[in-house]
Amino acid sequence: MDSRDLSSVAAAVSREGQSVDEDGMLSLTYALAKDAAVYFQGHKYAECLQILKQLLLKKPGDPKVLHNIAVAEYFRDGCSDFKKLLNELCNVKKQIEDLARMAEDSSETRNNTGNKLGSISKESNTLMPGSQDSNVYTGEFDTSVVSLNIAVV
Repeated sequence: MDSRDLSSVAAAVSREGQSVDEDGMLSLTYALAKDAAVYFQGHKYAECLQILKQLLLKKPGDPKVLHNIAVAEYFRDGCSDFKKLLNELCNVKKQIEDLARMAEDSSETRNNTGNKLGSISKESNTLMPGSQDSNVYTGEFDTSVVSLNIAVV
């Protein structure tokens, strides 16, 4: 299976000549993530990394993508440099914690300006910004997977 580039995936996602809109972009990133997972599970780490780097172009700085790149590079290199992997995973965890802290600060700022209405996301069943409980944040700031990988390393 040849690795797909963004243009071929975008063409597959777009509907009969329509441009790739926000839903299409979500479909595109989902397709890229799925392809990367298939390559990783098939022990095709170089191909997996190519797809992950394309995904990183669509989601610059995304900690989940950076986490997966670190793990795929570790396997591609024959699991030879665990210190490098550990360092990269710790950096990803710190980045997630920093993003969570910034989101919490932003939420507190909104709450202090009179926006006290919180809403519950039906998709993730978590409190969203504007909530009065600033200690709860969405799953996008969850460090459990990276923490588990740090512990395993």
